[in-house]
Amino acid sequence: MARYSTRSKSRAVQVWISRLLAITLALALWLIPLPPAWVERVYSSSFYLAWQQKITPLANHVPFALFDLFAAIAAIALIVQWILRWRAIKQGAARLRQLALAVFDVVCLAAVLYIFFALSWGLNYQRPPLESRLDFDSSRVTHASVSALAQTAVASLNRLQPLAAQQPWPGYEATRYTLSRSFDVAQLSLGQKTKAEAGTPKSTLLNVYFRMAAIDGMTDPFFLETMVSDDALPVERPFIIAHEWGHLAGYASEAEANFVGWLTCQDAGEQAQYSAWLALYWHLAAALPPPERRALDANLNENVKRDLRAIAERYTQSAPRVRVMAWALYDRFLKANRVSEGIASYEGVVSLVVGTRFTHGWTPALKSASLSRQN
Repeated sequence: MARYSTRSKSRAVQVWISRLLAITLALALWLIPLPPAWVERVYSSSFYLAWQQKITPLANHVPFALFDLFAAIAAIALIVQWILRWRAIKQGAARLRQLALAVFDVVCLAAVLYIFFALSWGLNYQRPPLESRLDFDSSRVTHASVSALAQTAVASLNRLQPLAAQQPWPGYEATRYTLSRSFDVAQLSLGQKTKAEAGTPKSTLLNVYFRMAAIDGMTDPFFLETMVSDDALPVERPFIIAHEWGHLAGYASEAEANFVGWLTCQDAGEQAQYSAWLALYWHLAAALPPPERRALDANLNENVKRDLRAIAERYTQSAPRVRVMAWALYDRFLKANRVSEGIASYEGVVSLVVGTRFTHGWTPALKSASLSRQN
């Protein structure tokens, strides 16, 4: 009996030590910033992409979102642990001690999840900004250049809409097939030597929440799969999918994922291009004063206006309180992960497009190529 008691105590000590180590590691990953160059070299361009190339194809073969199953298992495990704590209280155990242990259970689970998140995808938040790799110049980002790009967007939308409407909009699998090659091209154009795998767009049990919070899609940071809201309109889907693939490629910033998604769509067919210009138009319009915005709207043809109204209407069908709360939480999440702009980072795609020099259509010029050209 003494031997079993000693073993039991030894295991209990090991469990406590492992839990404390998990909490310590999670705090270190959260609070101690890593050198961006090191993150790029060791994690984002190496470990992460090797991991992504293995886990995403596996997730693609599963017909449902692994994130849903993972979240359900984590929730059930926590509930079971709480029930055991409650039973211990009912059987006479010290109430305050059991309540403290219940809180500690939550902290331990959060620590383990954060470690998984950081190693599986989250450290990409600390990589150098994409603009450091591009022939990017912030002095190019002026009111005149943004206005010019907005005019280009209007002309592109008016030209592409009748072409995109000539055939039915494809479903998720067909869209994935259409965009996959373009996704590879976009990654290579950004100087990414190792290409990330495209994710199969999936539905999720979070769809009710997505609809209420006006969320278009999400990249599962644990199993690196692509989830898209069921109520996304056909004209929105190509860009939403390409945007989430930008996250799969390791671009955690929303502006950079928008940029990668936009580039991906530009290399695809007319429907994908139209979807991308629709998405960019909102950001361009938001960057201009109301009189210019109204002039832009007036130059759009009626079918483009109809699509923009449909997108706006879908947004207004969300639950305002849930939407505000969800985006406020996401803003805090981004800032906690060292994205100082928070949700305002979505608008940064305008600066990336305007401030980057392009060659051969919408192929971005890289900084190394620019330096070679100057020499």
